[in-house]
Amino acid sequence: MRQKRLERSSALLRRLKVRDTKRVFFTDEKNFYLNPPISNQNNRVWSIGKETDDRPDRLIVEREKFAPHVMVSAGVCFGGNGRLHFADEKANVNAEYYVGRVLLELIADCTRLLPAGFIFQQDGAPEHRHTCTAFLAQDWLNLNCPSFIEKDQWHPNSQDLNPLDYHGVGFYAGEIS
Repeated sequence: MRQKRLERSSALLRRLKVRDTKRVFFTDEKNFYLNPPISNQNNRVWSIGKETDDRPDRLIVEREKFAPHVMVSAGVCFGGNGRLHFADEKANVNAEYYVGRVLLELIADCTRLLPAGFIFQQDGAPEHRHTCTAFLAQDWLNLNCPSFIEKDQWHPNSQDLNPLDYHGVGFYAGEIS
């Protein structure tokens, strides 16, 4: 991953001039859970002795398996924040839904915030890249965006490069309240 990030960073630096960075519209989506799954990376057990000495009942965490949630999509750029776009309840957010619903709304935000032109950026979420129908999103962007950073041009596993990932919780929470 490190080598891939280096290669893609170098390519983006060659492609984008400093003035172009003010035209990038960063997008992302996030699921908000009513009863969020617990991240085991954030859970620690402090004890004396070896890990095997801990009682197993102290390490089990119960949680709801399919917690109710809502998917929110948004974008930010130098010119301001896009609107929050909520996925329909129980929607299957695949490439068709992403193109037919989410992309249309995000592009409208781009046009409103950056009327002189924009560069659309999206991350590598599965509905953008993995499924067979994900080509639909890339083809749609090729036809409808003056310029965009393709999924294979963006850095893998580099959430610190997207302002929505870096300050995502604060951005969404500030907009909702």
